[in-house]
Amino acid sequence: MAERIRRRTPAALPEDLPPDLHPVLRRVYARRGVASAEELDLRLARLAPPAGMADLEAAGEALAGALR
Repeated sequence: MAERIRRRTPAALPEDLPPDLHPVLRRVYARRGVASAEELDLRLARLAPPAGMADLEAAGEALAGALR
């Protein structure tokens, strides 16, 4: 039996995203709950502080071992 393609009702597109953002990316971000350009900011200052990350030391040791 063939699967059917189901159309979903489009979500409202966020108004606060950059105006030059491609329409397809606007829809993808809207579906993922991104509501503003601030959420798309990839600068280092927006990253979570390392002190709050669980098992960071173990992850660093595993990475160092893999690189060796």
